[in-house]
Amino acid sequence: MVLSYRRAEVWKNGETLWTDVIAKYPDKDARPYACRGLYYKEKEQQEKALKDFSKDLAINPGDVEILQFRGNIFFNLGKDDSAYADYIRALKIKQDNALALANLGAIYVRRNQYDSALINLSKALAMDTSQYTAYANRAVVYSATGRFDESIADFKMYLKSKPDDERVCFSIGMIYFDRGAFNECIGWFNKAIAIKPGFANYHWMRSQAYKQTGNKKAAMADATLALDLGMSIPKEYFNSIK
Repeated sequence: MVLSYRRAEVWKNGETLWTDVIAKYPDKDARPYACRGLYYKEKEQQEKALKDFSKDLAINPGDVEILQFRGNIFFNLGKDDSAYADYIRALKIKQDNALALANLGAIYVRRNQYDSALINLSKALAMDTSQYTAYANRAVVYSATGRFDESIADFKMYLKSKPDDERVCFSIGMIYFDRGAFNECIGWFNKAIAIKPGFANYHWMRSQAYKQTGNKKAAMADATLALDLGMSIPKEYFNSIK
């Protein structure tokens, strides 16, 4: 489809452009619906994006990329059954689809179906080691099933792509905390706090780790800050670190 200079007046944004194309050529081409849907997706107008993606797929049922985009929106909206159906459909069209396998694995994680999650996430990573979110989701599976060393290794792989994800830094810290490796966990809590300062729970957990190492002064400082940030902390805890 060629766009001429005479249509320059509609080139205000993606919505205006593709709405104009759709008005002139309704139901003739799936691409304008896909493109406008992507525009809505970027603008976080998810219901509009869903409508356009569904129209694209009605015209072009084999559009694997749009199936995955629609599935992701369903997943973000908590409509896991619809997301699952789109990911399965994408895999039927393209079996060696690492992204669809990774997305399917994420659904299984959310359903606490860890065996199925591990199978799909591992298959995705065997096909494409750049599926970094799959590392994070597999780390959750490993942690939930007591495979903590493998969980830490996968979280670290994920951080190669998203080094500023403080939630993952904190998650690694919590694994070390639960294992009694308090110096290691403090290091990871430090990273989480450096990325997202002023989050009460991070300071509260670091306070408890400091207490376990005998550093009562640091424990008191973090507990006081966590209290100031809105965390409810028992008076008995403060008495224990005086």
